[in-house]
Amino acid sequence: MYIIVVSKQDPAGFNIANKLVSDYGFVKSEEAFEGNPIYIKENLRLIYVSKEIVNVNHLDNYFSPDCYIFVSKHKSERGLPSLTSHFPGNFSNTCEYGGKCRELSFTYPSLQKGYMEKLWLMKELVPNYQIVIEATHHGPTNLMKPVLFVEIGSSPIEWNDKVAVNVVSKALMRALLRPIRVSKIGIGFGGVHYSEKFTRFILNSDFALGAIAPKYILNHVNRDIIYQMIHKCVEDVKYAVLDWKGLGSEKERILNLVEEFGLRVVKV
Repeated sequence: MYIIVVSKQDPAGFNIANKLVSDYGFVKSEEAFEGNPIYIKENLRLIYVSKEIVNVNHLDNYFSPDCYIFVSKHKSERGLPSLTSHFPGNFSNTCEYGGKCRELSFTYPSLQKGYMEKLWLMKELVPNYQIVIEATHHGPTNLMKPVLFVEIGSSPIEWNDKVAVNVVSKALMRALLRPIRVSKIGIGFGGVHYSEKFTRFILNSDFALGAIAPKYILNHVNRDIIYQMIHKCVEDVKYAVLDWKGLGSEKERILNLVEEFGLRVVKV
């Protein structure tokens, strides 16, 4: 079972939810969560929450899905139109955007890869949007099931773009109703936050990626963090995928750490 989570404070998430209900056969059930009806389609549940999406950390008290999918708006300083996905987590002692410091969420790489593949097939419908995976960041981090963020960015114009909402909704439904299983699972290190390199890698190979630690956060990566990157993945992590030119001064230290864990190194 998959649970799609929508914050009532989030315009993009709300628009995606409305599209799912109107076009994809979700039916209002007699069940409710936080005073809002739960919508059901096959093995999917659509729930509404009251909190800001990054602070929704109480769902395990009520649900036990294979994965939570948080549909959400995306904001960035650049303000570029974008369709993104990522897993949450905080690598450092800074955690003002939800979750606990130095804690990563559980990840489900195959599901993200499946979603990004379906999204990429419709890229001609949203030619002005960057389609990209993001590095791991923000909360929630304490849920005991995987959490995948599916986002539309980066301003109210895009959050209310009917074409973008339609593309995201269709890609998500295709990924959830026909999930794939990937045999080669890695964790990522280096590069920029919006990694086109890692995006191309999962789209053009038989790999999927769980947690990704970008270059700007590598100085916070230690054995405990790598242990979480590996063991808080519901699939078997065997590879460390390194943005070889994007590791900076941390290259040798990160290389030594991942080899300590017995991971096979893949350079991109």
